[in-house]
Amino acid sequence: MSRQYRQYYEEHRERIKAQTRAYRLAHKAQKPPEPDLPEEEWRATPGWPYSVSNQGRVRNCRNGHVLEHCYDSDGYAKVVLNDAPRRRNNAKIHMLVSEAFLGPQPPGAQVNHKDGNKRNSAADNLEWVTPKQNMQHAHNKGLAADRSGMNNPMAKLTNSDVADIHRKYYAGNVTHHILADEFNVSRATISLLLNGKRWAKVSI
Repeated sequence: MSRQYRQYYEEHRERIKAQTRAYRLAHKAQKPPEPDLPEEEWRATPGWPYSVSNQGRVRNCRNGHVLEHCYDSDGYAKVVLNDAPRRRNNAKIHMLVSEAFLGPQPPGAQVNHKDGNKRNSAADNLEWVTPKQNMQHAHNKGLAADRSGMNNPMAKLTNSDVADIHRKYYAGNVTHHILADEFNVSRATISLLLNGKRWAKVSI
């Protein structure tokens, strides 16, 4: 591609972008701002010309329009914040709501959805928790996959193997070393298993 043609191509592309932006702005200007929901409260989003509501909606402060959202690969609602050319941010709505209505994110904290629904970003459904509390909540709600025992794709033993190891050990005349060799695991694994620190859910 020649330099002259490349310059023409770049200028043409910029003209198309400018026309598209102008069309979108004109289209939005014709559309009246959406009314507030019942008991909806709005607070500023620091550093951006947007506000976020306790109902989980994000509004452009420049034209009053509520942003359309989509969902990321993890199922969380997100919006695109745009302040100036080349300054964009894909923001998760539950984070915007939490920081506006729950206060700044504590060090190491995560957002927990109390009802277990990732798409419910209302302020009264969110709370700051530790990673451990978040994981425990997911287990309590049945949202976390059980990867213990045979459910772990890295498991080398079966429930039958575990029961067999207990039976042989407590029958006597076998050591951790012998059991480790027989079942192709480490002696540390045998020790943890017999002490109830691994595969504790298996009925012996």
